Amino acid sequence: MMSENKNKWEMTTAGSQYKIDDDFSSIENRFTVGFEKTTKTPCIYFPVFNHHAEYMEYYWLEDDEYRRFLVDHVAANEFASRCKRREMDERLMFTPGRMRGWA
Repeated sequence: MMSENKNKWEMTTAGSQYKIDDDFSSIENRFTVGFEKTTKTPCIYFPVFNHHAEYMEYYWLEDDEYRRFLVDHVAANEFASRCKRREMDERLMFTPGRMRGWA
């Protein structure tokens, strides 16, 4: 299922704009759980920084993770922390450039 979702995302977003609906944001822990409208892909994202810019890294979620993270914010924070430590890179919605930032 994971690779199927990623392939669906990459095919539909190549050269197009994406729109995220935010459903839950943690200001304290700096992450947001949302839903990409075009592909209907649930995701979690947060700001990262490099020496030149601040940008967002987006990680796709399984549907059950998305529903759970909306009510279990501790679990959402744990997942976001794993992403920030780059332990969930197989879930990246976009491949980072060579000057990847840090959270």
